[in-house]
Amino acid sequence: KLTGTFLRKYALKTSDRLCEEYDQLTTVDQDKRLIEYETQILIELYALRFIDDIPLENSSIVNKFRFIYFTAEPGRMKTFLDETVADEFSTVMPNIMAQIYEELCVTIPCDLKEFAAEHDEQPVDSLFVENQKRMMANKHLQALDRVLQEDAAEEGRMKSSRLELSKKRKKAVVEERKKKKGSCRSLSFSKDEEGGKKSRLSVPE
Repeated sequence: KLTGTFLRKYALKTSDRLCEEYDQLTTVDQDKRLIEYETQILIELYALRFIDDIPLENSSIVNKFRFIYFTAEPGRMKTFLDETVADEFSTVMPNIMAQIYEELCVTIPCDLKEFAAEHDEQPVDSLFVENQKRMMANKHLQALDRVLQEDAAEEGRMKSSRLELSKKRKKAVVEERKKKKGSCRSLSFSKDEEGGKKSRLSVPE
């Protein structure tokens, strides 16, 4: 128990702490980061081995596995789980290992099935399928968002075009009115001049 306490106090890092540390870096070596996550999983499992009263739900083991799954190349998480973690802890922590497999939706090995809460066969790639579904849903939402943005932009351009056309029409109407007023004044001056000529012609000498 003292070993577990020592590991949790001086060596263990939670998922949140790992994220905070790497978020502060300007450049990140992704492979080095994945190795640290794998190392932290092993440290936390060793700690759980010596402290039986801490349930898996109160650890960040599953979250660290999920980070590896979503960040690393395909198969790395399952290879690490099957070939490193399971080989090391299946015999000494079978209940915890069965629970980890169930939480990650990965097929439970034959030697751990009796320790699983449910004995139904689970597809190997169920986690991958769920991830693909989420990715497709996100893509559909992004596509819909682009369509809405394009529609909004098109509507904005149409409003701008209608406003510009309205301004041009108003300007044309004003110019036309000015022209009519100008022609009316010219006609009035012509009539006045003609009337003046007639009056001058009618005056006796």
